[in-house]
Amino acid sequence: MIAFSRFSDIFWIDASSESSINLKLRQIAKENKASPGATLSAASALNWIAEKTNWLMVYDNADRGYQVVEKFLPPGDGGNILIASRNKDLMRITSKENSMEVLEMEEEEALSLLAKSAMLDYTSEDVKHLAKQLVSKLGGIPLAIDQAGAYMLACNCGLEDYLELFIKNQNELMYELSFRGASDYGFSTYGTWEISMKEIEARATHREDPKAIAAEGAIILHKLFGFLHHENIPEELFKRAAENYNRRKIKGEKKHGLPLQIMMLNSKILFLNDRGQWDNLKFQAAIQVLLSFSLVRGDARMYSIHPLVHSWIRDRVPNTETEKQHLIARALLSCSVDLYDDDNYEFCGFLVAHVRAINIHAAELQVESTYYDDEYDRFAWVFHKSGNWNEAEHLQKCAVDARKAKLGPDHIHTLVSMKHLALTYKKQKRFDKAEEIEIQVMEKSRAKFGPENQFTLNSMTNLANAYGGQGNTHQAEKLQAHVLETYKAKYGLDHQLTLESMINLASTYFKQKRLVEAEQLLLHVVAVSRTGPGSNHYNTVFAMSNLATVYCYQGRWNEAEKLEFNVFEARKTKLGANHPETLDSMGKLGYIYGKQGQVDEAQVLISQAVKLLEETIGPQHPTTLWHRKQFNRYAAKQTRGLMPIGTK
Repeated sequence: MIAFSRFSDIFWIDASSESSINLKLRQIAKENKASPGATLSAASALNWIAEKTNWLMVYDNADRGYQVVEKFLPPGDGGNILIASRNKDLMRITSKENSMEVLEMEEEEALSLLAKSAMLDYTSEDVKHLAKQLVSKLGGIPLAIDQAGAYMLACNCGLEDYLELFIKNQNELMYELSFRGASDYGFSTYGTWEISMKEIEARATHREDPKAIAAEGAIILHKLFGFLHHENIPEELFKRAAENYNRRKIKGEKKHGLPLQIMMLNSKILFLNDRGQWDNLKFQAAIQVLLSFSLVRGDARMYSIHPLVHSWIRDRVPNTETEKQHLIARALLSCSVDLYDDDNYEFCGFLVAHVRAINIHAAELQVESTYYDDEYDRFAWVFHKSGNWNEAEHLQKCAVDARKAKLGPDHIHTLVSMKHLALTYKKQKRFDKAEEIEIQVMEKSRAKFGPENQFTLNSMTNLANAYGGQGNTHQAEKLQAHVLETYKAKYGLDHQLTLESMINLASTYFKQKRLVEAEQLLLHVVAVSRTGPGSNHYNTVFAMSNLATVYCYQGRWNEAEKLEFNVFEARKTKLGANHPETLDSMGKLGYIYGKQGQVDEAQVLISQAVKLLEETIGPQHPTTLWHRKQFNRYAAKQTRGLMPIGTK
């Protein structure tokens, strides 16, 4: 019992279990002779407290559920109750209006706590700078800061030395119980979260309890989250992985002698029901368990984890299971990617950080690198669609080499991986490299499948685009016209394959200065696509962008501006603000403003585009160079230059 002037009495109770509450209340009864001549009990203590006024009872670490605390509340309304818990179920007792979520400390608060705990003096700027680094690494968690300060004080360890220790021995330091700071709290930083996980694990063992399935799912999610990036984990990732897993199983995907990561997954990991379908209710039940213990945060079906909690999740996985858990998380990521979804740009953009994070974790954990065919294929697709073409190229080269060695140079999977590599070379404007591969793919495809096969026709299109990129418009037109006529005859004028062929042929007409013919083709594509796939579909937007370029060359600036503005907005939504194609559109819009005399607006947009393009695709990429040239011209009060047109 502690007493301060504001309250008549303060009772601090360890509420981590029913037995700890009962023990503390019996101690209170004994110390205060709450039941003279009677057996000491929790009830006698509660009745004694209820007879007093203006008291405060603090139930600390109450993570076992509201039922544990509820049975130990004093009767009446003569005092005050404060419950500290990571379990949001306790709001059933306090009500939502009387509950408050305590988040991380602000930097100044955190620095103040560290100074108090470690007896630091911030008169030196160097000391304050190091302190800021430490509280940042500790993520503003008060207990972690307090524990770090206590360690430094007890061991006479300076800030710089502790930072180095923390980087190398984070797990041991955060589990250490012997260093208690200003709070004199009875648990380590990791230990407090461990209490929550032990409760979840205990629930999972009670098979007869309906909560057991949710707890089991929470444990699965908890481990998976530890190997992804700690921010922006979308529910969609799990849903897509489950649906793709089903499709791939039904399709009877064959191994062809190459290892597949999909084999790491099962119905429990993917939250499938008895019919093998994605079970959203089961997933929600599991995520709610983690949310209730504040181990995860959620907003609009997007989840995040505190960085320190994120590290702790990986640290608590036994060494014997680390590689397996890491590979399961990789498998989940790769399975969520559908190679046949041509319009999944936004989702691929979300996955980039998670793919990179999982590779960093692999290096940290020294997980042995193994080639998994579906992982390399799908992660390369993620990087390609998100505009990270150098990372895509690396994975695609690995896929080509592995498939050539195992399946042979003429196998369809080898040809597909070669095609994907060539597409990335085109995005990098390395058209000579693309041409070299596309010639091989087209010849092998023609010999294997015939000249009218769709894969052969697609390889002709890709080769034509490589020719066009090098200025060989005669060869490009010949191939593109053949493909267009074939698709028109097979599918009609409004089929997506026909429309894509029109976009590609229009780009060649533009380069040949056949502007009227280019405009006619693009107008048809835009009109049909707007009523079909929609105004924001990639093909619609691509055609609009090329049509804007045609209008620029014709001096139709108002029409060009309207189209390119719509393209820019659509790409921001679809691809993301920092995708290279969005930035290219930003620069082109600036170019159009400049041509209309709005030089200040032009310079702002183009300079922004150049800066971000340098960061994403590099300063020497032809797209970056073109926009930088336009910016330099505006800086010199010149407005020459022709906007380039793109090919599919």
